[in-house]
Amino acid sequence: MLAYSRGQDFSWLRDDRKIIEDFGLVQLYFWRNWIVPQMQKRTRRRVRGYGLSGKSAGKEVTIRTEAMLEALASLLNSNKYFFDVNEPSWLDCKAFAVLVQFKYTPLHNEARLKQFMKDRTPNLMTFVTRMKEEFWSDWVTISD
Repeated sequence: MLAYSRGQDFSWLRDDRKIIEDFGLVQLYFWRNWIVPQMQKRTRRRVRGYGLSGKSAGKEVTIRTEAMLEALASLLNSNKYFFDVNEPSWLDCKAFAVLVQFKYTPLHNEARLKQFMKDRTPNLMTFVTRMKEEFWSDWVTISD
């Protein structure tokens, strides 16, 4: 889902105003006309490698993503961490790295997925919030 979403629109990465401010107009030209198209091409190739292409790809990606999120939610259940121990494991760290993007970054079909997570997998949303607060108390400082 994340690769598909990122391949649809790269505006989440950097806006024109910020590029001009940081690098200048020449770099904006290269950004728009060379870097972004190359990134889109690579991402689309990767998504096709997953077996997703055509007009129905967006719906299929959303369905697969929802199934994956439900599976993770049932695995986590009401536990604090995935392996029901007192500290996070490698799986918790990897799950956080992916799930945090669903919660805090723009996505293709964003409204539907965020609503799905609130309604059907609230334990995953709680998990992301808890991990963020527990291990990244300086989150706002870092992300600005």
